Parts: sequence; structure tokens; C-alpha cells
Amino acid sequence: MGHLVGKDIFRELGRKIDGMEMRAPWNKRLHAILKELYTGEEADVVIKMPYGLSTFEQLERATGYEKSSLERVLDGLTGKGLVVDLWLHGAYHYAPAPLVVVGIFEFTMMRMEVRLPLLQLLLQRPAGDQRARLSKFPGYLHLPGRDHR
Repeated sequence: MGHLVGKDIFRELGRKIDGMEMRAPWNKRLHAILKELYTGEEADVVIKMPYGLSTFEQLERATGYEKSSLERVLDGLTGKGLVVDLWLHGAYHYAPAPLVVVGIFEFTMMRMEVRLPLLQLLLQRPAGDQRARLSKFPGYLHLPGRDHR
């Protein structure tokens, strides 16, 4: 990860994700979401991954990580649903998962401990938006037009 020292690795990750099937234009909110979802090491691996399916050996060559380190990082990424792992032809194949997928809560958020700051980032709306929002009571949503006092 040394070559990215001094650079914003999450900006590089944003560029990588924006180049995938589902575009994710760069902004402050995307930056904050990426910092919540990925560690610096995970971001570095995803940046170096090819866009398509790759075997573990291909990822070792592409990332320059040693086997045990890469296994650990991929376990974390697949566990959070940020990298897809498919068993094909007797071996796992890996690919970065698109950040914007239908059912992101089921695919990614239900696989990891979701901290309130991440949830707030994902549920932020423009000023004046009256859709459901997080309630002041943990675990509840406030629905527009309903008084929950």
C-alpha cells in the first residue's frame, strides 16, 4: 500500500467504483461512505483488482499481496459483501461488488455491524424532503404525516 501514501486512497477507490457498471460520482457523501465501509487495506486491494472475475492467483499477482494477507483482506471484503466470490470450475473467483445494488441493506449492510454514522449518511436527504427519516428513538423510522410524540 506504500505507493498510495500521501494520496487519498478512498478517492482512488471512488474512481474505481465509478468505473463499474453502476456509476457512483464523487462527492463528500460518497467519500464518507467509503471510509465507513472499507479499511485502507481493503480499499487498496479493490483498487488493484480487475473489474471482472479473477482467481486468487490472479489477484495475488495484480495486488502484490502475500497469500495470507490477501486471504485475510478478501475474507473481510466478501464477508461485508463488498467483493463477490463465486465458486467456478473448482476455484473461487472474485470481483468487486458494485456499490449501488438493489437490496444494498440485504447484500452489504446485513453482513456487517452498521454504525449509526453510516446509516445517517445513507439516509440523508436534501433539505425539505419529507420521506421517512430516522427517529430520535433507536430502531424506529419517523414517517411523514404521523405524530410520534
